Amino acid sequence: MITELFILFMFILHFQLIEITQYLYYYKTLSSSIIVSSLINNNYYELTRILTSNLFHTGLSHLLINMISFISIGIPLEDFFKNYNEIVYLKVIFYLMIFSGIQSTAYHYIAYLLTGNEYFNQVQYCGFSAVLFGLNFITHFLKSNSIYYSLKQVLQHLLYIYIVMPGTSTLGHLAGLLSGVVVIKIIGF
Repeated sequence: MITELFILFMFILHFQLIEITQYLYYYKTLSSSIIVSSLINNNYYELTRILTSNLFHTGLSHLLINMISFISIGIPLEDFFKNYNEIVYLKVIFYLMIFSGIQSTAYHYIAYLLTGNEYFNQVQYCGFSAVLFGLNFITHFLKSNSIYYSLKQVLQHLLYIYIVMPGTSTLGHLAGLLSGVVVIKIIGF
């Protein structure tokens, strides 16, 4: 039920079906330059992007690909977590949204500092795929109880996405994967 509600909410945001989406639409993308600038200038409302950027997508095909993946990963995970507590699954999603947003911003900013390439500082990214990479890691971990095996499986998936769909945010997806490792530790599995 939580998975389906998230999917419904993302479709409402995409098609701007309710009035609040017009306000949130301003915060649909995330970039290290926006976050660093907001911290320097005390514009903390821009930090909203860490969460909201996960809920918006660049187009309908981006949204559909992520939602199909979310159904195949999210529903079985939600069923698993119902055995413990329904709130745990909701916490997992929110933790992944927050940690992947923070890590993605940090990785892009570090890449900018190391390379001097302004692309890493200015690129704006959005979508739920970082959360999906985190959920994918958690799924493999719950089946195998091995961080190494789970990392290997999801890194293969990340490599496949990188090859098949160039131009996707590899650093963002990696942030989602590593956020999954953090979340597993936080929830105690």
